[in-house]
Amino acid sequence: MKKQKGKQIKFIVSLISVGIFVISYFIIYERYADRTTDAYNEIEFIRRQMRDREEMLIQEEEVLISLEEVKEQKQEIIDSYPVHIAKEDNFMFVEKLRENLNISIMSLDISDNTSFYKTILPAVEEDIKHDGNQEDTDTQLTTMNGVVNTISMSFLTSYEGLKELSEYIRNYPEPTVIDNVSISYDSSTGALAGNLILKRFALTGTGKEYKGTYIDGIDIGTDNIFGTAGRQTENNDEINEQD
Repeated sequence: MKKQKGKQIKFIVSLISVGIFVISYFIIYERYADRTTDAYNEIEFIRRQMRDREEMLIQEEEVLISLEEVKEQKQEIIDSYPVHIAKEDNFMFVEKLRENLNISIMSLDISDNTSFYKTILPAVEEDIKHDGNQEDTDTQLTTMNGVVNTISMSFLTSYEGLKELSEYIRNYPEPTVIDNVSISYDSSTGALAGNLILKRFALTGTGKEYKGTYIDGIDIGTDNIFGTAGRQTENNDEINEQD
């Protein structure tokens, strides 16, 4: 009887021990499982943050590349404009036009520079040089400004010469446009007589250095764009010799 009772007590104690173990296990496991879940959630949150930041960095890099491309394009546009166009520049422009094309210039009128557009781009300090002398002509500029001047001329040419003239203006490296043109046909000579108005553009405040026009191959006083001064001088010399 006593042995039976002792076995029952041992069995009960064993059950209690197992119960305590099971309860402790579940309590500890639950806490561990909760902590593990929290840790996984935190890791996943950090991963999402890292992915978001990587995407932001990629986007930022793309934006920076785009900005750099825009800056380069802007600078290319700025560089295509001269900083100043003096009247002698326009005289040489017309002279080279006459030399390169089958065209005779009958009359010519050149206007002064006129401001037509004020940009929002900040001006860069610049020195405009004329004939080697330095002049601070744009010290009051705060932004880059667009200026335009006009060349008006009457001319004689052929149909091919007119096409060459149009192509020459279109491909000229500095911004130049045909503002107006009128053409008439001379049946007696087969030539085209016309009036042409050109506009040439410059951008001040870009920081470029302007240098005076270099006139190459023109002897001052013996020739001009109309090709008449030299002939007149020769005629005068012949008259003086005869006298």
